[in-house]
Formats: sequence, C-alpha cells, structure tokens
Amino acid sequence: MKHQGLIRQRSSRWKWLMGWFWPVVFIVLSMVGWAAEPVQNTPAKPAPPHVVLVAYEDEYEAARTLRDFARLLQQRYACRTTLLVGEPEKDLPGLDVLDQADVLVLYVRRKALPAEQLNRIRQYVEAGRPLVALRTSSHAFALRPGSPPTEKLQWPEFDQQVLGGNYHGHTGKQYPITEIWAAPEAQQHPILAGIEPKKWRSNGSLYLVSPIDPKAVVLLWGQAGPHKEPVAWTRTYRGGRVFYTSLGHPDDFDKCPQFVRLLVQALFWTMNRPIPH
Repeated sequence: MKHQGLIRQRSSRWKWLMGWFWPVVFIVLSMVGWAAEPVQNTPAKPAPPHVVLVAYEDEYEAARTLRDFARLLQQRYACRTTLLVGEPEKDLPGLDVLDQADVLVLYVRRKALPAEQLNRIRQYVEAGRPLVALRTSSHAFALRPGSPPTEKLQWPEFDQQVLGGNYHGHTGKQYPITEIWAAPEAQQHPILAGIEPKKWRSNGSLYLVSPIDPKAVVLLWGQAGPHKEPVAWTRTYRGGRVFYTSLGHPDDFDKCPQFVRLLVQALFWTMNRPIPH
C-alpha cells in the first residue's frame, strides 16, 4: 500500500511538472523567435541643407538682404548657411565651400573674377547642381563694353547658357514700378504654392529679357508701361534645376513677404526636397 501511494504521489508530481513544462517552453521559444526577427530601422532624417549665398554687387544691397535671408533660413527652416560677400581687393575668396553646398544662391553684378574663383563657380554649375540666381546675376560675369582691360576672367554667356535668359537692359526711371503677377498656366507649380497675393508691385525696374529659352517654365510675369516680360522662371542645366528671377530689389525683400516665400520655395524646389509650408 505504501508502495502504491508513493507511485501515485510521483505520478501526480510528474503531471504537475509537465503541466508547467510545455507552457514555459512555448514562451521561451516565442521570445527567441521574436528576438531573431530583423529590427526595422527608422529611416534617418536627411541632413539640413547647406545653402551657400554669394553677394557681389553695389547697387541693390545684396550683402544685407542675403544676410537677412540667410538668418531666416537658419531660424525658420533649419538650414545651414554660408554667406560670401565680394570685396574689390579679394573678389570672392572661400568659394571652395561650394564643394559642400546643396544649393547656390547667386546675386552678382558685372564682375570679372580671378581664374581660380570663376572656375570654382563654373565647376559647380557644369556639374548640374542646384542654382538660384537673382536679378543682376543675368549679367553677373560680364563687364560693360568699353571697360578697362583686365587679366580676370568673364563669362558673358552665363545668362543664355545657364539661366536661359537674354538680358539687354531695363525700363529704368521712365517706368519705375513693375506690376507682378503669377503666370496662369503655372498656378499649380510647387514654387507658387501659397503665394498671396497673386498680384503685387515691385519698386525695381523691369528687366528686358525676351526671348528666353523656349523650354523654360515661366512662373511670374511683369509689366512696366508698355513692356511685358517674364520675371521668374525655371529650367534645367546639365540635368540640374535652375531658378532665376529678375526681382531682388531691396523692397522685394523688405516689403514683399510673398517674394521671400517664393525664394524659399525655389530653393527647396531646386534641391528636389519637400517644400516647407
């Protein structure tokens, strides 16, 4: 009897152990399988864009307006910025920073540059990298006819070759105010998103640029007196996106928030990045 009781006791313990064994094994195997599953990595956010701004002119306060614009890009859009301001004695040192640029903002007027400096800009542009050019950049590297001879280099073809423009003067004091409006056929273009009002005035004279590259996409038109001209357009060069506007008068920056927004959106569009709103 004692032997049978012992057998029953051992059998009961065995059933109890087996009752715990299999659930524990299941849990352990489940945990091992879970740990073996590949970890889904969250895609890393792209690095903040590096915007290089180049100001070298003496008529439209580009050094000041681009400095303020760079500060806006830093504070509101988390951009890294480098501002290069030209000086007659040194011209534009520091252009090696273009090697790390995500986009170049150019505001230059009638300058010949040392070969090493102009070649830096050429190299950037010829690589098909993003470019935003303002106002006098249509004649950035072309001295006036009759200027004294210089050993520095010019690039008079820059306007037609890269920007797709055809600058040949402006309306001047005869028609000092330019009426601006969005091209009806470009209303859905990302650069024009949220631009209000759709019509405004600029205190800068109207640049005479027609005819421009027929493949360019006109975003804004301007009219001063009887003259009607495109004042902002996009195109591609060497596969890279280019935006040009003949706007850029100091009042455009200081008094026209829609112009500043246009410029921000053009920057991100040329970089092919999502446009912030």
